[in-house]
Amino acid sequence: MVRGIDCRLIPLVLQVITGVAILLGLVIAVELGYLLYKRGMKRVPVRVPTILPKAEERIEETVRLIRSVGTLQAVTHGYREVKRALVSLVGLEEKKGRTEREVVQEIMANPTLKSVQDELERIYRTYERVRFGSQGISRQEVELFLGDLREVYRNLVEKGYEEQVVG
Repeated sequence: MVRGIDCRLIPLVLQVITGVAILLGLVIAVELGYLLYKRGMKRVPVRVPTILPKAEERIEETVRLIRSVGTLQAVTHGYREVKRALVSLVGLEEKKGRTEREVVQEIMANPTLKSVQDELERIYRTYERVRFGSQGISRQEVELFLGDLREVYRNLVEKGYEEQVVG
């Protein structure tokens, strides 16, 4: 015994106090949650930033696809990759029934992408010819397509968007 208190009771008293503190914390959290729910506060979805892979890696992937599966599939893949990055950057919502052309027009309307508007237009026109026209494209057009992809990715990286784009 230490000054009138049994030493075996000290751990028991500490456990009871800890339990009461945890219970009070849970009650406060539930009450706060209920109050926020009652007020109708809206949750804002949070976009998890990821690092945009290096532009050259994406370009090289498109070049590998040209060699392995052909130009038509490679152009389609390259377009979809850059579109995915830009849709994420601009923050477009997924809407059913929206055409590819409408998506590209909304992307190009973004003021931060004005400097690459011509490149985006050429990328889309090439994609459109390949995807919907089933037309082959010349070697020069392939090189121009790859150059435009490089320019768009370079622009994103230069402006510091590499950590905001979901790749």
